[in-house]
Amino acid sequence: MRGGGKSMDDLPQKTFQSGSLILAEGDPGDAAYLVVKGKVEIIRGTKAGPQAVVTEVGPGGIFGEFALIDNKPRAATAMAAEPTVCTIISREVFQKLMKQTNPVIRALMLDYTKRLRMLRGD
Repeated sequence: MRGGGKSMDDLPQKTFQSGSLILAEGDPGDAAYLVVKGKVEIIRGTKAGPQAVVTEVGPGGIFGEFALIDNKPRAATAMAAEPTVCTIISREVFQKLMKQTNPVIRALMLDYTKRLRMLRGD
């Protein structure tokens, strides 16, 4: 990261065992997660019934960022589908990164997040 900030290598990592809850739908967002190793299932409740896996995130993928972009509760639950290691990007670090981002890109990210939440009925 620029400006004397931490590099991604300096950010904390956490290991999750298979089946471990990483974050829960409806909770406030305090961090985003970058998958280093393993696989995470993103699960959402449905109006028609039980929860369903809507996507999987593997190495290099990120999840949990929506709640940091728009300050709304988590839109989904994330569970480790296998032993998984994630780099944790705290709200503070995320906000520093956002401040370094072009204002037009920030506005596009917020608009994109709002539209996706609206389309999904969040």
